[in-house]
Amino acid sequence: MQPSWQGIYPAVSTQFHNDRSLDIESTQRVIENLITDGVHGLIMLGTVGENTSLSPEEKRSVLHAAKEVVGGRIQVRASRNTRPRSRRTTPGPVSQSGWTASWPCPRWSTARTAARW
Repeated sequence: MQPSWQGIYPAVSTQFHNDRSLDIESTQRVIENLITDGVHGLIMLGTVGENTSLSPEEKRSVLHAAKEVVGGRIQVRASRNTRPRSRRTTPGPVSQSGWTASWPCPRWSTARTAARW
């Protein structure tokens, strides 16, 4: 299925506790509030924000939490990875989370993105 970019797709900020650990519950509340506000889709793990600083395990946690709260109601997209393919030794967190329909980012980006599940 070809993903659509029509509508409003805000970049979702990943929430953190004061000790800098992931705050999954707060991130899920942000997502639910955005859905309630009427967005058409979400962009998780942006290419210049937390995607460049989170570990693969943390990225998987954020993606699974997003998938859980969205429950297929809207489209969700996420940055695929921030390392060149030649330097990767294992599939990235997005691939391991069961996301599909990838496409290249604009030239100015160092990452590729994945579309909705």
